[in-house]
Amino acid sequence: MKDLAGSLWYISTAKGENYKPQGLFDVNPYLHPQRAEPLIAFLKRAFEAEDIAKYVAPDGVVNHAAVRVGESVIEMGEAHGKYETMPAMFYLYVPDADAKCDLSLAKDHKKAKDPCVFCRDIKRLRKSSRCHLLAPALTLSR
Repeated sequence: MKDLAGSLWYISTAKGENYKPQGLFDVNPYLHPQRAEPLIAFLKRAFEAEDIAKYVAPDGVVNHAAVRVGESVIEMGEAHGKYETMPAMFYLYVPDADAKCDLSLAKDHKKAKDPCVFCRDIKRLRKSSRCHLLAPALTLSR
């Protein structure tokens, strides 16, 4: 369903004993990155994400994947066909934001050829009173 602002909502009821799948909340982020694998790899390196599920089509498209970050679940399906990439933003609450930013930047730059927009954004935001980890889906999926 598309709301008046243009946001897409997937509204469903799970089959079984409960109306939602075990381990999920009433509202869960669902991303449409251009490529899911780099996003999943980043989430694992930077935030210790754990794989929950991944369903890959014969043509290599990740139709659905889910990872757990802390007690939250992030689901995604690669942009393809009528499912285009969409911007997204998250707030990640951690005990020590500066330490998490340092760790995320260090791990991300070990494999990065060029400084990424995400890392530049973190450095800019750290100049404010506290560090927020903002993860735009389109930036992380390139």
